[in-house]
Amino acid sequence: MLQITSLLRPQGRSKVKDLSGYLAQDTILAPITAIGGPVVVLRMSGPLTEKIFREITSLTETLPVSQQIFSRLRLPSGEMLDEAMAVFFQGPRSFTGEDVAEFHLHGSRFLLHRFMEAMSQRGIRPALPGEFSFRAVRNQKMDLCQAQAVAELIESQSDASLQLALEKLKGGESKVFGDLGERLLSLAVQSELGLDFSDQDVEALQLKRLKEVLASITIAIETLLSTFERGWKVMDGLRLTIVGLPNAGKSSLLNALVGESRAIVSAYPGTTRDIVKERLTLRDSSGQTIAWSLEDTAGLRKAADPVEEEGIRKGLYAARSADLVLFVVDGTEGFDSNAAQYLSELRIPSERVVAVFSKADLGEASASLRRSEKTSYSFGVSSLTGQGIAELVDFLVKYGVEQTQRNPGETLITRVDQKEALEQSLQHLSRAAHTHEADLFAADLRQAIQALGPWMGRVDNETILAKLFSEFCIGK
Repeated sequence: MLQITSLLRPQGRSKVKDLSGYLAQDTILAPITAIGGPVVVLRMSGPLTEKIFREITSLTETLPVSQQIFSRLRLPSGEMLDEAMAVFFQGPRSFTGEDVAEFHLHGSRFLLHRFMEAMSQRGIRPALPGEFSFRAVRNQKMDLCQAQAVAELIESQSDASLQLALEKLKGGESKVFGDLGERLLSLAVQSELGLDFSDQDVEALQLKRLKEVLASITIAIETLLSTFERGWKVMDGLRLTIVGLPNAGKSSLLNALVGESRAIVSAYPGTTRDIVKERLTLRDSSGQTIAWSLEDTAGLRKAADPVEEEGIRKGLYAARSADLVLFVVDGTEGFDSNAAQYLSELRIPSERVVAVFSKADLGEASASLRRSEKTSYSFGVSSLTGQGIAELVDFLVKYGVEQTQRNPGETLITRVDQKEALEQSLQHLSRAAHTHEADLFAADLRQAIQALGPWMGRVDNETILAKLFSEFCIGK
């Protein structure tokens, strides 16, 4: 039996080494909804779609385009498979620009397996990660920025990430990259003009003037590149690391913030040895939301064994690279010299540290708060009763919103591939700015344009696009 069990598992991001499949014209098929629910929707795209759609639904008359039909779906053998809704979209008026069909099957995993297996026998192969979106870009149904916005819309975790993804989907980011591309192309044409027609009566700009124009474009690219850190935090969440002495209440605090038991809580020191990570969206009392990536770390003490020592070392590293640190102190013991020493060893600016005094329900936190001089913010909380948790959440949301704030309509780049492309482009532009040869200036401009090509709307290099889409999930 054909093994396709990989399609029946939840799909995450994955790398695809062989990119030739993206460039093929095969008919492809994949689930586009989560597997395991009452209904699963499969999408088919490619040249065999109409033929297969007719065979499965037994339709002989004119196909109803873009209209759902209810049909008894049959395998090529004639065996009835399911009673389901189906819809046919005729290219180019479809998501991919090709003939597309969608089948709304009942959510049985076995039923899905049978359907996929039968289609494979008819020459339909499972879609690669992001292959539907790849075809949409290749067929100019959307550009790369919009395709990536679809993925970010699906993965959005907060109001800010949702709004940013929607603005990109409407073409805001495409316009920014398009304008940069137009300016670079115009400058490249002017530089090539001086080379190609240098012996004719064509008035070309001098290299000095070209470099002045180049400088303004460079500033625009640097400005866009500088938004990456904020954009990454909007989409992926800020990093919040919980540190403190053993048995201070770190794991209990993580569980209280998450809203369920995710970390083991024990009275024995050294229970947490590796970093416990959770992603969540916090909502404050006014309704604002922000995404955080929480990390609970091993208690800070002289380690009892090498395993615990490694856990403490990893926790310290996580804290130093975090956006914000919650330094948890047992409110019944206060901010003593031992806690102060470890806080000093963290070497983190006070504005990135929040002192959290646990066990506030025991009435000791208020006295401890007055002794937290080495941090900018202090809260007394009780993970047992919930006291102070809402106030801490309000602070975390406010802090996160301030860290990710953007001007109305401002585009933030959010993807590592965009960041790398902008950096490569800047490297070429830097060489162009320092060269004294007109031909080298023009060559460097061409390389800068090539680096940004996919986001400028140029889809001539499909291998580059395939590498980018291989990071998508199957069904996108």
